[in-house]
Amino acid sequence: MILEGGTDPQNVLALADAAARSLSDHRRGLLPEPIMLVEPGVSVPEVESRPGTAFLVRTSGSSSGTGKLVELPWDSIIASASATTEALGGPGRWLATLPVHHVAGLQTVLRSIIAGVAPLPYRLGDDIPDGRTYLSLVPTQLRRVLGNPDWLERAAAVDAILVGGQSTPPILLEQGRAAGLTLVTTYGMTETCGGCVYDGTPIGSTAIALEDGRIIIEGPVVALGYAGGEAFGGRFVTNDAGRITDRLTVLGRVDDAITTGGLTIMPVLLEDLVADLFSLASVGLGVRDDEWGERLVLVTDGKADARKIRRHAKTHLGAEYAPKEVISVADLGLDHLPLTDSGKVDRRALAQILEERP
Repeated sequence: MILEGGTDPQNVLALADAAARSLSDHRRGLLPEPIMLVEPGVSVPEVESRPGTAFLVRTSGSSSGTGKLVELPWDSIIASASATTEALGGPGRWLATLPVHHVAGLQTVLRSIIAGVAPLPYRLGDDIPDGRTYLSLVPTQLRRVLGNPDWLERAAAVDAILVGGQSTPPILLEQGRAAGLTLVTTYGMTETCGGCVYDGTPIGSTAIALEDGRIIIEGPVVALGYAGGEAFGGRFVTNDAGRITDRLTVLGRVDDAITTGGLTIMPVLLEDLVADLFSLASVGLGVRDDEWGERLVLVTDGKADARKIRRHAKTHLGAEYAPKEVISVADLGLDHLPLTDSGKVDRRALAQILEERP
């Protein structure tokens, strides 16, 4: 079965109906018909999935529809939903604001279905229904909520708000919590049925480890595998760098790392610093350079003091984190940082714009 994703209420409700039937089959010991979630307007590939696949969901690393298709079984989805319910304090109704062809949006539907309630297609600023409610946002949405008093008042009535999809600047979390929002940071990916680490701590039976600085996730939430690829076998090697102390700190994607002057930096650290200084979103990118190998360029979603950024970067992170250029989106002829359809900053599109500058 193929279903169109996005955020259209009709698509959300169609998915909820199909998911309820699929879950019923699973509970009766039947193998469900796989449901493939596709981005609106994107062509549908012909694939074969392994037995037990309930949903085929594309990874969200690309806005062009070229991500890998992940096979999600009901056992992993239920393990994820149960862990989330326990971590957040009980079952509730999820408000569907994210595209349901990506795992974070899909899970707002599936967690509701598993809890025995209907998910609610939701637009930021709508009234919050009675009863226990949950919401998933990406940082861009959280920033918009904080900038709109009416939206903020309504969001404060939600029992818990998961914030994930990309790194969330600490200052943004502080502002949200100070404004009365119950925020929970979440880390995970399509291959782990979405978030499986909340506020730096694994939930349910999830286990995390590091291998050469790369985050490894093990447990029942791990998907079957990629369509046409080898099985994960309950263990997924991520493409993210991390640090484990009393909790997990995600340092960014390994392929986002920038090597400049022989030193490797993780741009998310600079981006968090800029958020603290100016309450601005920003993106650090490496641009090819004959002298440095890669030149660190920072693109900000608004005007920022380049000298102050460089000074604080040198003091708090090291000289290698001082950007060679600081550019605002307006300087590039943009209104805002480009986003993928899942709400993440589209680093590839931005890097291409920088490379193609005259």
